[in-house]
Amino acid sequence: MLLLARGERFNANFFYHSGVDIDNSFFLKDGDERTLLVSRMNSDYAEEKFKGEVIPFTKDPLKELEGLCRGKKVEMDFRSITAHFYEKMCGFSKPADVSDNLSRARIKKSPGELLLIKQAARASKALVEMGSHAFGKTEMEFASELYTKTDSKGFRPAFKPIVSSGKNTSFPHYEPDSEKISGMCLVDYGVSSQHYCADITRVFFQKPDAKKEKLYRKLQQILEGLVEHMPEFGTGGELATYAEKLYRKEGLVFPPHSIGHGIGLEVHEMPSLSKLSKDPIEGATFALEPSVYYSGQFGLRYEEVVYFNGKRAQIL
Repeated sequence: MLLLARGERFNANFFYHSGVDIDNSFFLKDGDERTLLVSRMNSDYAEEKFKGEVIPFTKDPLKELEGLCRGKKVEMDFRSITAHFYEKMCGFSKPADVSDNLSRARIKKSPGELLLIKQAARASKALVEMGSHAFGKTEMEFASELYTKTDSKGFRPAFKPIVSSGKNTSFPHYEPDSEKISGMCLVDYGVSSQHYCADITRVFFQKPDAKKEKLYRKLQQILEGLVEHMPEFGTGGELATYAEKLYRKEGLVFPPHSIGHGIGLEVHEMPSLSKLSKDPIEGATFALEPSVYYSGQFGLRYEEVVYFNGKRAQIL
């Protein structure tokens, strides 16, 4: 039996397997039987959206779960439950952690998933390109504009935007501040389409800057090289190793983070693109983000969402 819990926040595995996103609910799958345990206030909505049996609970869902799970081995996503919930489940069932298996099952994207990620990527690019007109505004003001425009386009933010200028661009993860944008502007942002995410980064220059623009082109060339040679790789580790080779070829220092990450229902998901990763990349979508950082000076990052069907890689 599989049991997945959705608390106050979105749970990618819950949505992937249940097909719905209803807060404070539980999805159970036992063979071909699909059950959704929901609060009474969400029962009508669940009846309309969920394909399977809906069981409403009043105050304590554990009483209902005990009746459904007593004495059974229950496969669960331990990363999304509390220690308290685990302890209670142990009182009447045999919980087993299948977190990695659940994440691995989402690596290969279906045509429907790919379409939504492509929509998110294209919308994200249009929004990020607004950064060319951000000069003179504060980082926070432009970040606020991204939120407003995202909402007007009918999308949701996939994560908080990174908007940085000057030496702030040397911080890979940065919170927009009250600093005025001048000289250069880095925008790292993505939206979600029906929960499927994108992640795009661009750097904009207020005036021509030969040194920085040359470095930026090198990052673009690294990304193009990874896309071109991707059919030669089977795992995230092989891709990461080749990325380091391209950095050496361009005379650049590899960044303090991986060359990218899987993307889908979560901004960061499998496959891992670390050198030690054995995750398969065929059928996956990921964000590739060649970057360079010069401490206390500036940083540059160029990021695209890429799909690899096993024979050819494509920038979405």
